Amino acid sequence: MIFSSCSDNNSDEQENLCDIESGIFLTPPDWIQGYWVDPNNTDEGFRFTSNDIYNVSGTNESPFSDLESTSGESPYLINEVSESNDTYEIYMQLWDKETCEKQFTFSSDWKWTKVDDNTIRYHSKGSDGTINTFDYIKL
Repeated sequence: MIFSSCSDNNSDEQENLCDIESGIFLTPPDWIQGYWVDPNNTDEGFRFTSNDIYNVSGTNESPFSDLESTSGESPYLINEVSESNDTYEIYMQLWDKETCEKQFTFSSDWKWTKVDDNTIRYHSKGSDGTINTFDYIKL
């Protein structure tokens, strides 16, 4: 899979890049290894099966500029993590498998939409209110 990103900062150019035309993606394709926490409430989020490996393609968006992989297997790992404090929070982290350093954390404020049969799109709202969009594309 290719992991790419863009941000929607309400400019015309970014809006064209990140236009959302489809609805909530209720049934993940079989090439996505994971499941909805609550199929009837997608706001609860989507959980990947732990230790799924994805090909990662870097972009100019920080922190992905240094996350590039041209080989068949990515050196990066996406791992679902759960924490329980006052509220139950679901988030995911991207790790470098060789250095074991955390590269990026997905927030729990997210949505998935279906782009086509080979692509699903993840949306996350940043702390400054911007919407970040990441596409998972089947190779």
